Amino acid sequence: MNDDKILHCCLQYQKKFPSSQLCLMTRDINLRNKAVIMGIDATNDNDLWSYLDNSSTVRKTGNVNLTNPLRETVSANMFVKEGTIPDEFIEKRNTSSTEKLNKQRRNERNRGVAEAITKILTGFPSSSNSGSKADSEVIRQQQVHTTEEASTVFSKFESVWKFVFNIKNQLNQILSSGKAEDEFDEAVKTLKTMSFLVSDLCCIYNSCLTVSPVILHNHPSQFEKLCSALNSFVTLSGVVNTDLNSPVRLDPMMAYFKETKNRILLMSGLEQMKNFSSEFLDMMNTLTSTRHVV
Repeated sequence: MNDDKILHCCLQYQKKFPSSQLCLMTRDINLRNKAVIMGIDATNDNDLWSYLDNSSTVRKTGNVNLTNPLRETVSANMFVKEGTIPDEFIEKRNTSSTEKLNKQRRNERNRGVAEAITKILTGFPSSSNSGSKADSEVIRQQQVHTTEEASTVFSKFESVWKFVFNIKNQLNQILSSGKAEDEFDEAVKTLKTMSFLVSDLCCIYNSCLTVSPVILHNHPSQFEKLCSALNSFVTLSGVVNTDLNSPVRLDPMMAYFKETKNRILLMSGLEQMKNFSSEFLDMMNTLTSTRHVV
């Protein structure tokens, strides 16, 4: 049997029983070298027992690198001549290029899986983006609407507070300067009205602030009173005022009180209104003591 047939038989055996351990034992060094180049373990009868005792499946003999035979530098007569290489050896020799191709295919497949997972984690495909964009637009419009309503509530508070402040200063100047009797009497009348309105607004305002934001929706009647008091404040005062704001509604008012970030500002407004009420009361007491009020 020539060398090619022996190697062919070894390759057929390895192909049929891939999990088995095959070792070619021969004293022909050229045959051993050919077998090593083809990926077949080979040894001679002198080294057989050393091969079996070794825990590894390959033993290094001479200058031939059995652990990685394809990287070993060998002489030209150790290669099999062209045309005598069996198909199995050609398949074996091309294993590295095949593995490289398989690795590329695996990488492409893994890349596809990774892209699919990324799409799942980041959201739906572009076909469903229209719905999410529409939802985002609705949410944005709701936020803008809420901001506008909060601005309306704040503007109403600011308008009433400024109105009270200006009237207080005007009344103080008139009552302390002793002007004409008609103007003085009108100022006294306005003082009485303002004192009552501010005191009433203070009580309603304070009752709304004592309601916890958590249960605020259970007390709409209190906030209805506050809206009514603010909307009618300037009209009931009897003072002509061209700077009128749009009336404030119940829902925006309750939403404004529910926001915890507004609580500090609301409490500051209450303290300011209490100061106004106290100053109007002092002015009334001063008029009474000087007998200007009949």
